[in-house]
Amino acid sequence: MSEEQYFVIGKVHTPMNFWNDTYHHGRFFFPTISRPLAFERFIPIHDIGLRWGGREIGDQKFFFDVVAGSGMSAEFEHEFFGNGVNAGTVSAGFYPTDDWLLQIGYYRDKLIDHESLPGHQAHMQMGDMVPVDLDYDLWAMSSHFENSTYKLLTEISINRTEDSDWNYSVFQYAGYKFSPDLTAYAYYDVTSVEDGGIHFVAGEESRMGVGLSYFFDASAVFKLELIDHEEDLGLSPEDGIELRA
Repeated sequence: MSEEQYFVIGKVHTPMNFWNDTYHHGRFFFPTISRPLAFERFIPIHDIGLRWGGREIGDQKFFFDVVAGSGMSAEFEHEFFGNGVNAGTVSAGFYPTDDWLLQIGYYRDKLIDHESLPGHQAHMQMGDMVPVDLDYDLWAMSSHFENSTYKLLTEISINRTEDSDWNYSVFQYAGYKFSPDLTAYAYYDVTSVEDGGIHFVAGEESRMGVGLSYFFDASAVFKLELIDHEEDLGLSPEDGIELRA
């Protein structure tokens, strides 16, 4: 491969959006204490398969990734193409300026025996015959801007399983850097599943927060957040105001 391109075989972080392909499991580097809510429901964090990508292509630093994967059904069992090539990811982006990145991604999967998948809320609506296997489509868009003073991150996604309505998620973060180590920030985070959805429980969950982040050195960071958490899914006892560190 050329200097701008690479090829990976094995378990990878699905390059759906900026967050997942930049921070991975690195909570130390997260701009907030927790991942956006979409990662708990919609976004496939991992895949197992073949990944081809490129970086720093041309004057505007175009980048791309293509993944032929085993899909979410196989990932939880750590199977390499246990059910064949079950999922596909295509994402691409560029830098309009040196400080600003734009990215769009598309993911398609077949959720085999979808009710058995960990991390997802399977359900049947009264009178509906829900298929055992479901096609799943996910679109995502990222915008990331960062300079010496400001950091802005937008993550938007829409998704659906077959014969269902479109669900959506929005995460918006804005940070102000008092210094390279000290940042004050605010964020809004929401996921919504339409009443006609299959596989995910219908309803909305949201978080609004303000926080401070301080990096002591390359191995220690302190974050403090005041969060207003609301959901109508009956899944979490954490509704209301919370102080988290």
